Amino acid sequence: HYSYIIFGEDTDGDGVRDIIYAKNGETGEIEFVGNDFATVMQQAIDALPDSGGKILIKAGQYMVTKTIRIAKSFIVIEGEGTWDQLTMTERNVTSWTYTGTILRSKEDGLVLFDIGWHNDTAMRVVMERLTFTSHDMSSYQPNTTAIKLDGKVRQSLFRMLWFCRLGVGIYQEPNGFWLQDVYFQLIVAEDMNRLFHFALGYNLNFYDLYAGWQHTDDYLIRLEGKFNEIFIDNLWLLGHAEEDSYRGLYINYAERVTISNVISHNAYYEEIIHVVAEKLAITNVALENSNSTTGSIVIDARYATLNNIIIGADAASGYVPNYGIYLKGQKYPNGIVHISNVVVEDCRTAWIYNPGGYTVRTENINVKGTPSENSGIAVNLYNGAYIPHGLFDTPTLVVLTPLNATYDGVPVIVSWNKELTNSTHIVVNVYWANGTAITDPVIAVSWYAKVGQ
Repeated sequence: HYSYIIFGEDTDGDGVRDIIYAKNGETGEIEFVGNDFATVMQQAIDALPDSGGKILIKAGQYMVTKTIRIAKSFIVIEGEGTWDQLTMTERNVTSWTYTGTILRSKEDGLVLFDIGWHNDTAMRVVMERLTFTSHDMSSYQPNTTAIKLDGKVRQSLFRMLWFCRLGVGIYQEPNGFWLQDVYFQLIVAEDMNRLFHFALGYNLNFYDLYAGWQHTDDYLIRLEGKFNEIFIDNLWLLGHAEEDSYRGLYINYAERVTISNVISHNAYYEEIIHVVAEKLAITNVALENSNSTTGSIVIDARYATLNNIIIGADAASGYVPNYGIYLKGQKYPNGIVHISNVVVEDCRTAWIYNPGGYTVRTENINVKGTPSENSGIAVNLYNGAYIPHGLFDTPTLVVLTPLNATYDGVPVIVSWNKELTNSTHIVVNVYWANGTAITDPVIAVSWYAKVGQ
């Protein structure tokens, strides 16, 4: 049952509830009434016992004029409404009509909810089925924060929240308190500066995040500080930021990061995914029509695995990434990365860039339709001749088997010149067994070449 039920009346017909009631969910009595939503809401929260309680905000539009503070644990704030009309297009989160519980910020610069309020007591909070937006639902309020986490938030759930045309969706005050065992599920950001901005966390879990148009120059999801473990599953980045200094997902720094099932479409980011972590696993990522200026995926990790990655491009519209995968190695130089099952449609410079000196193990890489391994027969070879290998990059393994074991009755030795072999062809060394180079184009070999280990 609900401890309190918040509802209101729209007396002037402007769509906003201007007389607010807080009804006791057990007795049915109206305990608080007023013309300011934040005041009545605060009265209901303060009236809850130390053991907490559950507050329902009925469907409708409410104007938030000041910060609502939650300084008790075991508090549930729940709105009404379904997300049946949520659809995704190639660019934005659309087909949303403003139904359900909608909280509108009266003016720019507000913090709508402050959870913790500098309290060092462990806070356990649930917030769900709420829409946060600007005062008129159409203008942008860049300095407004919907939810500020300002204490020891533990074992909490934020679910089915929609943030639209505000500065930050959920912000963690960098005051030394850690978030721990916190779950964020079915969160939507549309026309936002940032969705999340956190500094300290232990076991943070993000599921089903949808981001449309990104409004200003910033990190859409910014987890920057110190984190133990971060898990992200099902992330959609559909905004067309149109600035080369934007980043989609930015994590710096975490001990362990797991990212899976990411889709980015028509995203003009400097970097779509940038992670600094001790251990990193990324799987099932499709970055379609990305136009990253640094790299679609930027990695700075001691150990990393990337599996099932698609880096798309649309040259006709100019959406082509500079690098597909950028191994930065600023914090963790000379790390180890295993990359498998990757398809890269196009890159302006290269599909992978490795200034961090990583040991790279690749398997089943396809760039512009070119394979990671190939074989064939080459004829008319001589010392210094080359064999086009058709691979997407310089081979790391080449096997040459002479088809004519002797020439002029002398055994033939054929090897590949590793120093001169490049991304287009294999250079061969052809010698008689006595060490004399064969300069006549007379040798045939069966060859096999592969990129990766």
